[in-house]
Amino acid sequence: MKLVSLTISILGLAALASAQVTLTPGAGIEFSRHNFANAAWNVSKPGETCGVCHIPHVEARATARVHNTLLWGRELSAANYTPYTSPTMQAVMGQPSGSSRLCLGCHDGSVALEMFGSVTATTTTFVTGAMKVPGKDNFDFGADHPISIPYLATDPGLRDKDTSRFGPTATRFIKDYLEGGTIVQCSTCHDVHNKDIVPGTNVLNTPPNPMNYLLRMSINNPGAESELCLACHIK
Repeated sequence: MKLVSLTISILGLAALASAQVTLTPGAGIEFSRHNFANAAWNVSKPGETCGVCHIPHVEARATARVHNTLLWGRELSAANYTPYTSPTMQAVMGQPSGSSRLCLGCHDGSVALEMFGSVTATTTTFVTGAMKVPGKDNFDFGADHPISIPYLATDPGLRDKDTSRFGPTATRFIKDYLEGGTIVQCSTCHDVHNKDIVPGTNVLNTPPNPMNYLLRMSINNPGAESELCLACHIK
């Protein structure tokens, strides 16, 4: 849904955000595509990196955002999503919950990127294109990996979350990246702060994107093809 005339791709936003920084895997948010300090749409906290998402003091937040978790200062999406379903999946996906709701506040394309802090009316810039989730129209997760679902020990197609290694650190396991030790969220596969990720190629962009969508494991690096998928799924 486009409420105003201007929409731009998140790929364009990434270029705006990173125009004055080097994209460096594992070096923190300042060196990632989530550094929006200099983004053209950052009219509320220009020059700030953390303040685009987190507001440390309640006085700087719009009333509706006072009780958001993680000192979250952004508007949350009010969308109703069509859950992902599959005859081979034992877990059932409901409406997105937990930390994934924070991600969708930008990535589902329904909330303007300017809508954070005390801003409640500036609505001109939206996520679209390759970084919009869900990718199907009408907030349909039918073509996206399910989120906010339990990682079931009873599912024979999944590896043991307590003993199967996951992520770039050899001493960490699947359970360490599940919310509450049990729930698959966006943050299971992605590290938004660019600390716990691997460099890699990018199947959607040319030239290759060294940030690899802030993924914790490879999807198409030579010698580690589909490493992320196979870390959980037994195939």
